[in-house]
Amino acid sequence: MNTLKTVTVPDPDDKGFDFLALFVDDERLDTIVAKLVPDVQIEGMSPMPSTCLDEAEMIRLCETWLPAPGITATAPILLCPECGDLFCNVIVAEVRADADTVYWDRIRFEASVYQEIRKGVQEARKEWLADRTVIWLEKIPAMQFERKAYEAVIAALQADRTNMIITG
Repeated sequence: MNTLKTVTVPDPDDKGFDFLALFVDDERLDTIVAKLVPDVQIEGMSPMPSTCLDEAEMIRLCETWLPAPGITATAPILLCPECGDLFCNVIVAEVRADADTVYWDRIRFEASVYQEIRKGVQEARKEWLADRTVIWLEKIPAMQFERKAYEAVIAALQADRTNMIITG
């Protein structure tokens, strides 16, 4: 079982915009991906969109991070560090869950997952699959997380985003 947590990291450009980074087994996720797939430039990617989503879209985003049993969702786990926008470069995980465990079965790089968030997982799936250029990151192994700890990570990311909107 892997561990997943958020850690506040300093802004690499020293502009005062510290952000939450995802750590898997005590290593930053963007660093893990960068090591295993050096041809995809992703260092500094962060896990939560800035303010590009309205409240309903934010709820659907969280549904992709923790889908209902029997559903596999596409969750944006790392976003462009420049804009934090789902229209830009995104690292996504295919996510499924049961009562105790959350699974990231495969991870890939793609240009935009916004349609799936905007329309919801089920409605967008067919057209999304037909219209994508995807780079599968096959060197990154599947991961699994204890569900309660995973839910705490989602709550931390949501709280950080709310604080960003209020103060930013």
